[in-house]
Amino acid sequence: MKRKEERKNGNHLMKNSHIGITLIFTSGNKAIQSSYIMMKMELEDLLNEVEKIANKQSTLNGYKYLGISDLYITESEANEAYLGRTSYYDEKTKIESKRHVLSNSKLKLALSECEGFRKSNISFVYFNDDREGDDFNSSIIIYSQICKYDSTEYLHNLAKSRQFKDKIIKFSVEELYLDSLEFVGVADLYGVSGDGLFQRMTTFEEIMEIKDEILGKNQIRLKLEEIEEDMSYIWD
Repeated sequence: MKRKEERKNGNHLMKNSHIGITLIFTSGNKAIQSSYIMMKMELEDLLNEVEKIANKQSTLNGYKYLGISDLYITESEANEAYLGRTSYYDEKTKIESKRHVLSNSKLKLALSECEGFRKSNISFVYFNDDREGDDFNSSIIIYSQICKYDSTEYLHNLAKSRQFKDKIIKFSVEELYLDSLEFVGVADLYGVSGDGLFQRMTTFEEIMEIKDEILGKNQIRLKLEEIEEDMSYIWD
């Protein structure tokens, strides 16, 4: 992975920087992953804020809180915001990228199911056809949120727009290029209600399947340090 050049003009960390954080809860044999956006803060303050969120979810929904499974770079929650990404650096062809994409019929169904929701989460799939050679190719899934939309054409136009692609480049720690990012399709679209930014529920057989994903306190500290280092490469 190619790093961006570090800037030389003093403090690199963006002043109003945000992080995404994913918490894991259980309810019976269901595991609930729920993500939130928070201001970047020191470890103990972060854990205190997470405890408040976990207590609220436990009170409202009867969930049992297990812990934190992920932290990542994001913008603040807003229409068409950059809300994180998943990267597949082992995928070197567009065919591999396409395996993440919803069919047209499934996308149209998802659009209809989002009617009535004030906001919806969406995942855009891109193939990075890197100008520096196939060894640097990858699939990238970018998460965003949309509040007003009426067609698949709107979604595709947003994903292909220079404004949105510029955000992907801005929040990337590796060197990406505008003409290398090819929009492939939509991976997911669903309406959002409640406090969570992203929420997923899965069934598990053994509780250890879920507990293995929980980060320990030292791992969380290292993740925060990694985010701060990565953000030092992001152009403000």
